[in-house]
Amino acid sequence: MKRFLITLFLALVLTCTSVFSIDTHVYESYDVFNVGKSPLKIIKLPGSESIHIFCAGEDLNYDDEYQEGEELPSWWIMDNPNVAPRKVLDFDKFLKYRPFRPALDNATNTLYVPMIGKIIALDLEGEAVEDDLVAEIDAQSISFAGGHLLITVSPGMNEKGRLDVLNVSTGQILQTVEGGINILDCIYYPGPGGISIALLNQGEFGTDNSTVMYGSINHMFDFQLDEEVVVGDAANHILHHNGKLYVAVNMSHWIKVIDVVSGEIETWHTGTTGWDGPRESVVRGDRLFVTTYSGDVREFDLETGVLINLYESGYGDKIENMSFYNDDIFFSANPYDFMYSPSNMLYMWGKEENELSEMLKKIEVGTAPIGLLNDTDYLHVFCMGDEDINEAPSWWTISMAGNEFVSEKRYEFNHGDLKFPFKPAFSAQTRTLFIAGNGVIKSYNVDDFTLDDDMVAEFDAVALDMAGTHLMAAVQYPDRADSIVVINLQTSTVLQKVSAGNMVTDVKYYPMFVEGSQQPVISLAILTHEDEGDEDYSAKLLYGPISHMADFSLENEVPVGKGGFSLALPFVNKIAVASYISGEVYFVDAQNHEVSSIALGAQIPYGPMAFAALRGIGVLTGTNWGDLRPVTYEEMEEFDITIVRLQQFLPIGIPISSVVASVNPDQGKLFVAATGPADYDFDSPNSFVYILTDDETSVREFSKGDIAGIKIYPNPAIDYFTIEAQLRESIHPTVTFEIISMNGNKVASVVVPSGMNISHTFDARSLGLASGTYILNIVSGKEIKAMPFNIVR
Repeated sequence: MKRFLITLFLALVLTCTSVFSIDTHVYESYDVFNVGKSPLKIIKLPGSESIHIFCAGEDLNYDDEYQEGEELPSWWIMDNPNVAPRKVLDFDKFLKYRPFRPALDNATNTLYVPMIGKIIALDLEGEAVEDDLVAEIDAQSISFAGGHLLITVSPGMNEKGRLDVLNVSTGQILQTVEGGINILDCIYYPGPGGISIALLNQGEFGTDNSTVMYGSINHMFDFQLDEEVVVGDAANHILHHNGKLYVAVNMSHWIKVIDVVSGEIETWHTGTTGWDGPRESVVRGDRLFVTTYSGDVREFDLETGVLINLYESGYGDKIENMSFYNDDIFFSANPYDFMYSPSNMLYMWGKEENELSEMLKKIEVGTAPIGLLNDTDYLHVFCMGDEDINEAPSWWTISMAGNEFVSEKRYEFNHGDLKFPFKPAFSAQTRTLFIAGNGVIKSYNVDDFTLDDDMVAEFDAVALDMAGTHLMAAVQYPDRADSIVVINLQTSTVLQKVSAGNMVTDVKYYPMFVEGSQQPVISLAILTHEDEGDEDYSAKLLYGPISHMADFSLENEVPVGKGGFSLALPFVNKIAVASYISGEVYFVDAQNHEVSSIALGAQIPYGPMAFAALRGIGVLTGTNWGDLRPVTYEEMEEFDITIVRLQQFLPIGIPISSVVASVNPDQGKLFVAATGPADYDFDSPNSFVYILTDDETSVREFSKGDIAGIKIYPNPAIDYFTIEAQLRESIHPTVTFEIISMNGNKVASVVVPSGMNISHTFDARSLGLASGTYILNIVSGKEIKAMPFNIVR
């Protein structure tokens, strides 16, 4: 079964006219090979079928000295992708590997390897050590430059490093160039002024002062690097391609792109969070592939910098390095597992047909659909029409007839009755839909598809929402006095106008639940696109309780990126925000005011234009790039952390203006629909909705995870105790049981084959576990379930 949010897309949208040729292929990790511990580097020699894998081993106490119980670094070879790797040798010293940057001489297939205290040379074709002591230098990284080695040396934590230029044939150091703090890497590339060099400095830990020093050189004997650029926090990798330097910055969660000719700098957001940022990158065709510690590989479009896909391994391992075998296959080296314990797995990824593309149902509606409403019996679709061909705006429904979807036009509007973006309000109690257009708000009956009232109120609203028997209308005014107009629908009177900042874009009415109170607190959220006088379009979320409809103000305000566009309510007491210009999603806790955010990897002009809540899971964003990007939100109370993750998505080729999502709690079925008014260039209208269904799909594991339950026998545990775990579905080959002491030390860990019911018996005596409280972790892929338990001896 496909993982988590691959099956999330149970309805997508496409159009028959698009400048994109929609690629329905994805890379999936379909084979895993065991190698040495902590694989770090994969090298494929040109013209050879074999690949070389270098593993760091395991230095348990990080003292760079081998002791019993540890594992030395090793060199492995796969003769071709169809055979298992074989070990060539174990090294006698540990590698210099944080990160591991050896240098390959393509002419001789010699690999220069930084070891602790020295550099050695390997003959990759001959599978042997060529030179056991090229130089007695404690190199951080090595780069090969036409008969010379560019060697970076870092003398100590938070100290300035140096670059040594070594002549390979003579062993002479030609010169030494001062580098930056915590120097990390050096590359050699053809620049606009001739041969050029770039140095990557990580900077002081925990600060935003990683730098790149670069420039052209006349000769190896005497040069200096004139340009220096700050690139963020914890830079990890640098490469050159077509006149640009691409820098992966782990803790800043972006790729900095430096044009070495113009000096211009771009920022490409990777959509990673926490410690799980980008690690290394490689160019393949017109794409940049980036490994991450989120357990996936992310693909960027080189022309626009947009993140266009991410490929999950399914195991959550930290991916450091990757290498393409050909266009259809690549390998990834994963030094750590989900818990940062050494991994020994090499992943093989293959290009496969995305199963979703074969499941799409193409449903024709009117021209230029801009809005969707998911009701009990119908999916309602609202289309702008085309005034040039005298096609009126229209209201359509999509329903099931047997096993087929059918669409039917229900109503025609006047031109101007619908506006983009389409943000109506629906009263399920009265079956009434309120729509703003042509400077007024009108109401319609959704059961008989008729106009109820052609003048509910005379306001040119940009967004509407229901609040019991009141209608909230977000109205923009030219004098920066935007308001939320509160309309009593029973008396048809305006109760008040609440200040809404500048360029209000959305409004949501929600109940806030307070612990100890049986009644929810009625509350309101307002989103603004731009703060007053702010040229950077800083969005604001205003929110808080409402004491009385006729007289209230909102007491809380938080910044939420740039270009706030839409609101959603995916969880109790949580407000989600999509910001179009900055291309971000924010989650704001309305009770404790904590804010979490994540970048989507698609900024203006490709940012999110559609937003839907997936109750209890997260949100779906529809972007102007032309895809749906799911974001999950999880609070891990046992660790007091919140995890926000961008999940796997599918490029579909048109700007998406509306998306709806719902979950049937009884049947466990998920439904999503999305559409957009035009093709990518907005020069041809769209008139289709694509719907995808899968009767076998269940969302029970989406909201609850793979692990259904944990039991300990006996409880409290004694000398011998058994842990039993029940899985809803066995989608990973193994499950890990871990016991953590209250001071955070892992005191026991065992890997067991997966299954629906799995168990393991521990001997507290042999493990030396004293009486006390411990934490049990059950790890299945990326999911961790934790529970405390006591041992009484």
